[in-house]
Amino acid sequence: MIVTIHQPCYFPWLGLLHKIHSSQVFMVMDEVQLSDSAFQNRTQLLSNIGKERFLTIPIEKKGYQSKFISEIVIADPQWTTDHWNFISNNYKSHVHFAAIANEIELALKSKTKMLVDVLIHSMKILIEFLDINVQVIRQSELDYDRSKRKSELVIELLRAAGASCYISGTGAKDYQNELDFQKAGIELRYQEFKHPIYSQKNTNEFIPGMSAIDLLMNLGAHESAKLLRTI
Repeated sequence: MIVTIHQPCYFPWLGLLHKIHSSQVFMVMDEVQLSDSAFQNRTQLLSNIGKERFLTIPIEKKGYQSKFISEIVIADPQWTTDHWNFISNNYKSHVHFAAIANEIELALKSKTKMLVDVLIHSMKILIEFLDINVQVIRQSELDYDRSKRKSELVIELLRAAGASCYISGTGAKDYQNELDFQKAGIELRYQEFKHPIYSQKNTNEFIPGMSAIDLLMNLGAHESAKLLRTI
């Protein structure tokens, strides 16, 4: 079984979705802390004049650094209106807006107060639009040794998920030892990803790294899924 592991991310970029697409099981790490420098509770889209804009889900800050992502509560319910207004105002002239926007709006109007639920919902929407055939599971659902750290934790989680192969991001090369995976009977593969260039209505010069919402708005679900399969 081919497994990949990653923290939940708010309407993620194509690179993460490509890694998920390469797997049979995607494990959401919800028993780790939120990283202020990562894209867990934020995403990036383009304004109608081609400027990058971060959309961030506000969280209750008190003690958040000592909590798991699964325990973090969303603050200020107004964020949903702000995010939807930005997406609507800057993508409504795209040909595929009507076909894509409804599911996004439904996710933004969710009544949940838990950050992890919104993040996973947003990821599942993009997974479905891009026709990615993968089983999504949560770290917290597994029975594993919670005292492990870093690469030992990854191997522990892979064992708990019944993995025979692990698709890893290249950033983990700094601390992962391939021999440890061999001893565990798990094949270690590193993702190979080169960002494809596609036509972006909001800019004449391609800007990579946007949420896959940008791809879907520009190409539509069918052509976006085809593009993903060629990477």
